[in-house]
Amino acid sequence: MSKKNLLQHTAIATLCLYVALGLSAIFLPIILWKLNSSFVVNTYGEYNEIFELFGFSGSVAFSFVAFIELKNEMECHFRKYF
Repeated sequence: MSKKNLLQHTAIATLCLYVALGLSAIFLPIILWKLNSSFVVNTYGEYNEIFELFGFSGSVAFSFVAFIELKNEMECHFRKYF
């Protein structure tokens, strides 16, 4: 497999991962909110529970994206100098 094809394959896989993370950040809070799970505790009252779940899932998704991007950036710099 050539380097260009490998880069395209990696970019498509990363894009699919980001789409999956985005969709899970949107739909997972809705599912958890509808289930009224006992492990979900709200801080500001039941009215704001969905917003707390969106904030949490968005933070987790953003953390995964940041980790992946920083990992890729570090690998590129490492390969450049060594």
